[in-house]
Amino acid sequence: MPTEPISYIFKPATNVGSFDVTNKNAHSRGKYIHSIEDMKNSIIAEVNSKESRKMPEKIFIARDETNIKKYGLLSENYSVNSDEADNIQEVANKRLKEKNTIKRELTMDFIGHNEARLWRVMHIEDDYLGLNNNFRIKSVSHKISGCNHTMSCSLESL
Repeated sequence: MPTEPISYIFKPATNVGSFDVTNKNAHSRGKYIHSIEDMKNSIIAEVNSKESRKMPEKIFIARDETNIKKYGLLSENYSVNSDEADNIQEVANKRLKEKNTIKRELTMDFIGHNEARLWRVMHIEDDYLGLNNNFRIKSVSHKISGCNHTMSCSLESL
């Protein structure tokens, strides 16, 4: 998937200058949500014993101590299959990297642009919300009413 934003330049008429529809003066004020609901800052990876009622054969714990101090312990038990038992540390660290993030979502309306499609990236700058980040388009709904093309986007932080 792309990680760099594309250009969303709009030129309404030949006698009017072009502008970027993602410019902070061109879009509506959005709704910004950030949540730690799905965050995990401690992963306990274990390879279960092949015999029932036995303790796990191998356990590795990956933790982010700084994040634990800030948000509290948010732990997840993760079962590793026997094929991955030799690199259990790598598996746990990879899982921690995936889960140790704050979920950031933004919903915003823009002047419509044909290049705005699912999974593409937009750079959003909004002084009111304190944003100057790249966001991936999770969903986009284009609407044409008369000569007006608008779009509503649901975006997630990269």
